[in-house]
Amino acid sequence: MSGASPEGRGVPGAPRFPPGSRPRPGRRGERGLITLEWLLVVGAIAGLAASSVVIVQQVLDDHSEVPDDPLVRMLEADVAAAWVAAEAQAAFDDNPGGYDTAVNQSFAYRCDGVEGDYGDVVAAGTAEWVSPAGQDGVPSSDDEPARCTVDPQPNLGA
Repeated sequence: MSGASPEGRGVPGAPRFPPGSRPRPGRRGERGLITLEWLLVVGAIAGLAASSVVIVQQVLDDHSEVPDDPLVRMLEADVAAAWVAAEAQAAFDDNPGGYDTAVNQSFAYRCDGVEGDYGDVVAAGTAEWVSPAGQDGVPSSDDEPARCTVDPQPNLGA
């Protein structure tokens, strides 16, 4: 074995590794890539979690912008009362002869229901209903438009 290097067996000038630490063929340098891949996976998961937190926070902020102001609730009660009156007037205008006591009573109950639905801002016993058929229940030229009104509780918003 005259061609053997003085360092031992192997190729002349090749680096020497301590026994058992020599890299296996085909796996040279993979340890660094595996670590980098795991770092990328962990980073992606952290980014996904952070973006999920931001999205949930934005949704909660959007829903929490509804004010709890009693004056806003009173406006909602007024709109609900006006809606009842508008539906009653439309029913009367569509069929004045068919607008009888039972139909009128159903709208009067709905007007009273506004008081119950908004009891936190509407004073009790203040719901007032004016039928589009007038006091006598018979359509005539002197009839007023349908009206449902509610009054606010004393010191509302103070």
